[in-house]
Amino acid sequence: MQVAEIVKRILDENDESVVLEMVDDQRHEYIDDDWDASGDYDDEYEWYIDHCNNEAEDDILNGILRQFETEHGLSINLDDYSSIFEQLKEAWSL
Repeated sequence: MQVAEIVKRILDENDESVVLEMVDDQRHEYIDDDWDASGDYDDEYEWYIDHCNNEAEDDILNGILRQFETEHGLSINLDDYSSIFEQLKEAWSL
């Protein structure tokens, strides 16, 4: 299966709003309980952007890609995996 076909199928099989909700839920795993202790941030998302390196987004995308590999009996090579990963990030604005 070619990269473009994999990207299209993943996008077709995963509703964007569901993916974005999963990312939002996962961000909470990376937000410290005392995120607002300094008073420098208006909300948790602002704190996450300053203190995290897209870990939540990466977790969700890697999970979606691993699930796709498993469901379709694929083993995607590293170069293709990276390309698919970046295309999905762009498509979902992550």
